[in-house]
Amino acid sequence: MKYSTLTDKMNELRKAGYTEDFNLQQNCLECRNGDFKLFCDEFKVDC
Repeated sequence: MKYSTLTDKMNELRKAGYTEDFNLQQNCLECRNGDFKLFCDEFKVDC
């Protein structure tokens, strides 16, 4: 399915159970609220 906006896709992902929101930092992904960071050896990207 194609989406006309990023918001549409983000809403679908939330409905599918992806509830955390991350920001890309120079050496990690950081949870938007700053509670934790994930480094490259700590996560896998779903395709």
